[in-house]
Amino acid sequence: AWIARWRPRDWRWRWWASVKRQGPPMMCPTKPKKVTAPPPPAALSRAQKLARSGKNRLAISAYEDLLKRDPDDVDAMVALAGLYFDVNQDAAPALKLLETALERVPDNWLAWTYRGIVTWSMGDRQQAIVAFRSASQFAPQQPRPYLDWARRLKSLGQIDEAVEVLETGSAAVEDNARLFYELGSCLKELKRYDDCARALRESLRIDPDFADAHVTLGAVLNDFLKRPAEALPHMDRAVQLKPNAISYHNRGVIRARLGDLEPAEEDFLAAVELDKAYVKALYNLGLLYHKQENWKKAVEIYRRAIEVKPEYAEAHCNLGHVLMRADKPQEALPHFERGHELGSKIAGWRYPSAEWIENCNRRLEE
Repeated sequence: AWIARWRPRDWRWRWWASVKRQGPPMMCPTKPKKVTAPPPPAALSRAQKLARSGKNRLAISAYEDLLKRDPDDVDAMVALAGLYFDVNQDAAPALKLLETALERVPDNWLAWTYRGIVTWSMGDRQQAIVAFRSASQFAPQQPRPYLDWARRLKSLGQIDEAVEVLETGSAAVEDNARLFYELGSCLKELKRYDDCARALRESLRIDPDFADAHVTLGAVLNDFLKRPAEALPHMDRAVQLKPNAISYHNRGVIRARLGDLEPAEEDFLAAVELDKAYVKALYNLGLLYHKQENWKKAVEIYRRAIEVKPEYAEAHCNLGHVLMRADKPQEALPHFERGHELGSKIAGWRYPSAEWIENCNRRLEE
C-alpha cells in the first residue's frame, strides 16, 4: 500500500520537475519563439557594391531584403534612406527610416547628416542646421557634414556662414583637400582673392593631382590677381589631369594674355571641339582672330557664338566692328543696333555702341 501511494507521487513529481526544467513535453507543444538570424556579411557587401556601381534600384531591393532579415540593422536603414532620397526623391520614407535609426543609435553621424539633407529639402532649415551641427559634433573628424552644410548655405547666398563652417571643418579634419577647395571657392565669391589663393594652394599641397583646384587657382591668379605667368603651370597641370573644354579654354586665355597667340588658338579650338556650344570659348577665339585682323575667320566664329547665344551683346558689337573693318557697313548696322539694345540693359556696359551706330550710319550715307 505504501509503495502504491509513493509511485504516483514520484511519477508526478518527476514529470513536474522536467516541465519546470525543460518546458512542456512534446505531447503539448507550444509555438517556439521566432529568432531572426543576422544577415550574412556577403549580403551587406553585395548591397554596398550595387550602390557604389550606380545600380541604385537593385541596391534598394538588396537593402530592403536586409531589413526584412534584421529590422534593427542601423547601417542598412541609413543607406536605404539615402537611396530613397537620392534616387526616388522620397523625403518622407527616408526621414522615417532615419528617425528610427537615430532612436536605436543616437550618435550615428551619417544618419544625422542625411537627416540634415532631407529636412533641408523639405524646407525645414532650422532642423537641418541642428542635424548638421549634431553630425559634426558626433564625428568632428568626418568632412562630409561640413561639406553638405556649407554647400546648402552657399546655395542660399549665405557665403559668410559657409566660410565659417568650412574653416571649422578644415581645422577639425586633418588634411582634407576638398574642404580647402570649397573654402577657396567661397572666398572667391566674397572677392577675397589672396585668401582664396592660399586655401587653394593648401588644397593642392594635400592633393597635388586635384584638377579642379588647379583650374580655379589658375583662373584666380590670371583674372583677378593679374599674375598669368604664375597661373600657366596650374592650367598646364589641369589640362594633363582633366582635359576638358574648361581647362583648355582657361589655358588659352592665359596664353593669349602672355602673347602666345598660336598656342592660345590651339587651346580655344580644342575647347570648341570638345564642347561645340561653349560660347565663351567661341567668343574668345573670335576675339583672337579679331586682334590678328583675320576678318573672315573672326566673322565666322562670332556668328557661331551668336547662334549659340543670340543675346550675347559683346559678340554682336564685335561682329559689327569686324564687318565694318571688312567694308560691310550694311551688314554691320543690325549687329551694332542689337548689341546696343542688349548692352544698355547691362550694368557697367563699356562698349561705345551708340557711337559705332552713328559711324556706321555716316558710312552708309557716304
